[in-house]
Parts: sequence; C-alpha cells; structure tokens
Amino acid sequence: MTMTDDPAERFFRVVVEPTAMEYLSRPFDFRLGCLVVLVLWSMVDHHFEACDPGPGEGQDSRGRHDSRRAEWREAFKQRGPAFGIICDVAEATKHMAPRQNGLGLAFSQLQPQILPPGGYGIGQIGYSVAGAYGRGDIAVLMGDGSEQPLDPSIRVVFDYWCSVFAP
Repeated sequence: MTMTDDPAERFFRVVVEPTAMEYLSRPFDFRLGCLVVLVLWSMVDHHFEACDPGPGEGQDSRGRHDSRRAEWREAFKQRGPAFGIICDVAEATKHMAPRQNGLGLAFSQLQPQILPPGGYGIGQIGYSVAGAYGRGDIAVLMGDGSEQPLDPSIRVVFDYWCSVFAP
C-alpha cells in the first residue's frame, strides 16, 4: 500500500478503515461500535480540513472557516438518516448527552454496565432484546421511543467513506 499525501485519506487508511474492519468482524462488540462511530464522524473534520483552504489571516477568517466547517458537517448529516444517526451517536458518546438539535436520540449517560445480547443496558444505547433484529444488535433508542439497530448506519457511512477514497 502506498501512503498518500492527502491527510484525510491517510486518516481514513490508518484509522477509519482498520477500525471499521475490526468492528465488522465483531458487530456485537459495544466498544468497537462506539469507536467506529467516533472515527466515522471524525472523518468529516479530516475531510473538511483536507478540502478547505484554511482559515487564512485574522479572526474573521477563523470565524468563516468555522462557519464553513459547520456547513460541511450539516451537509454530511443531510446525506441521509444513517449519517445523522452516526453524528448524533458520536456526539452523545463524546458528550454523554444528545445534541439538542439532533434527531432526538434519547441518550442518558453511556454506562459501562452494558448487559450481553439478550437484555437492555443501563444506558439508552446498548444491546437490543435478542431476536428483535434477528440477533442481539447494538441498538439506539430514538427520540420517539423506538429502537433502531446501529449496524446499518455504520455500514452505510463506512461505504460512503470507502467510495470517497476509492482508488
């Protein structure tokens, strides 16, 4: 494998891709699910920094740069429901609370006492009841009270980043 000069592609190849592949080999591993969501969402900022010319000089330039980054993130989330879910789960994982303007994911603090597949965890993100989706998937409790498996969103967003950096 030849290492690229593009820092975003390098982050994808060195961090995102191996983390996602490890998760895909063990999709019921809660730790790997959290990690892959975090790196998939971080990829947005890495891609932005590689594509945006930078803040330039002065405070106004920095503000415009930050504004463009916010627009970039919003455009990413608008690509589809999976992209918004990845964003909201990553933000809830990092900050232990949902974003107020997100999809309404109803997270409480992520607790380490997650039960194995077949039961609910203490937190609002955890394992679904075995059989709900055909197996004990990692599930997200949505704002409307419904559960949604996290795995399809991870796969959609990972496939997207694979297509961005396809040879």
